[in-house]
Amino acid sequence: MISDRVQDLVRRGDPDRYFSSRAAPPELRPRLWSLYAFNLEVSRAPWAVSEPGLAAARLQWWIDAIRQIEAGGPIPRYDVCEMLRDTVVSVALPTEPLIALIEAKRTEISGLRPELEPIRRYVDSTSSNLMWLAAVALGTPRECEGAVREFGWGTGIASLFRADPQMAGRGRALFRGRPELVRNLALAAISKIASARSSRREIPTRALAAMLAGWRADRSLRLAAEDPGNVERGELAESEFRRRATLSWRSLTGHW
Repeated sequence: MISDRVQDLVRRGDPDRYFSSRAAPPELRPRLWSLYAFNLEVSRAPWAVSEPGLAAARLQWWIDAIRQIEAGGPIPRYDVCEMLRDTVVSVALPTEPLIALIEAKRTEISGLRPELEPIRRYVDSTSSNLMWLAAVALGTPRECEGAVREFGWGTGIASLFRADPQMAGRGRALFRGRPELVRNLALAAISKIASARSSRREIPTRALAAMLAGWRADRSLRLAAEDPGNVERGELAESEFRRRATLSWRSLTGHW
């Protein structure tokens, strides 16, 4: 089945979001998997090929596919694309955030600039958009967008911090030798998350699985703010036991 294949893609490629998706009702989980699998596809594109032109072509393929979904026309016969179409159609999911996410990934072909404003814009177009789309797929109303996007931005910064050692291995480190950039982003992310949580009562419980995708952010941001060198040294990761325990606690309490 298509859903089984896409589910397995997310489980292997994005385990944090996969495990958080299981907090959603079973009938709604495929909507999240379609979005997370799409995100995996476009996130891998800049790294999957050695030629920048080929990477750009892969991203353009996805833009064209989404435009076809939007128009109601025929789409490529590909599991992730077909499942994404079903999600877009079933909840009238806006497609412009999907396009914006892809366009942001183009910056990774040549390398995201290690500066405050480019990183702010990148995370807003990627993590904030993805979390908001996931919340919409679960039936979250439009008036919750601001808080959801704030939370998505804060947790997206934490994800960038955790990914930096891997990026350094590819010659694309963002934060090496830039402690003030790390500290400024960490403090901004902590503030955004606090602002989002101040609106927690306004966020419906059905959005929980979308919000839980950021369940690792608090510790990562705290450690980065306390000592920016923790990012460069790759000391933000938790033990597997701590990761699972934290997610289980947040799932049970609803405290994203």
